[in-house]
Amino acid sequence: MAPYDQFAIVLDDEDTFYHPGDEVKGRIFLKLSKSMMIVRIVVGFHGEGRVKYNDEYFIQPYFHDHAVVYDCNNENVHHQLQGSFPPGDFWFPFAFRLPPVKIQSSYLDLTGAVCYWLDAVIERSIWPNEETTIPIFVLELVDVNSPEVQRPRIKQKEMPISCCFVKGGKVNISGKINKGGYYPGDVIECKFFIENESNREVTYTEAIFKQKVTQQYPRRIFFVKHETAMEIASSRGIGKKMIAHVKGECVYAANIEIPIKIGFISSASIGSILSREVILAFALLVNSQMKQERQSAREGQEMGAGNHVHHDDQQMLLTPGHV
Repeated sequence: MAPYDQFAIVLDDEDTFYHPGDEVKGRIFLKLSKSMMIVRIVVGFHGEGRVKYNDEYFIQPYFHDHAVVYDCNNENVHHQLQGSFPPGDFWFPFAFRLPPVKIQSSYLDLTGAVCYWLDAVIERSIWPNEETTIPIFVLELVDVNSPEVQRPRIKQKEMPISCCFVKGGKVNISGKINKGGYYPGDVIECKFFIENESNREVTYTEAIFKQKVTQQYPRRIFFVKHETAMEIASSRGIGKKMIAHVKGECVYAANIEIPIKIGFISSASIGSILSREVILAFALLVNSQMKQERQSAREGQEMGAGNHVHHDDQQMLLTPGHV
């Protein structure tokens, strides 16, 4: 049984997410129904990237900051308890600041994650430490209103067509989109031109909107990169059936890729409502998955740690009322 009634991290504001350079402020809340001996209370602020490959995790730390909010050997005028806490409510303020640059947006999938979180630890002299954790959702501000990003994007590609080592001509593809960056809710205008100089008919055309993720992890003395792509939306055009077959069905896909940026604008900007709705939905999903992942890890640690117990009274940062 926990030696306290409540031990939690409470944020001062109700932000659903934070940006690089933002200050994250809050208080540690401790509610006791009986006395408790405490040596120190430490708050940690963490950020790291993780990649999973072949059931092995690779971790890249971004930052790990700590602040001592209570120390029985160095008490302030507000807490002169000498380590002996009587029943009652206790609050300990803290503040951290996210690095202004070189941190990534929060992300989580089956192959990797970018995670940020706060934890608080009660250190006791002869009893196991007590711990609580909450996730922080960080979103990098991306401005796609610059003249460079607003220019149209054009790409061309020539692809030879062959089947079973028999050459069949070539297909020239050119594509154009109206600009190189969009905000959630924007319309992507795209045009494609196909010049078929092969002996095959074009069966169909399709525009696909994908999100591509690149994971990088160390392997001995070098780094390995692995890419995954997730289809978000697609639109198929009208084509004709193939009229030539050589030794069965020989199908070749000619394609081009045009990279774009997806931006985010702050709440004071025009059109931010759509952006916040999309980001909030994603933030809820990421924080929920992070909570489940930590809960599973904590249960595994408790099973292998004998009498060492961690209490995790996590509170979700995000609620629909916070938008």
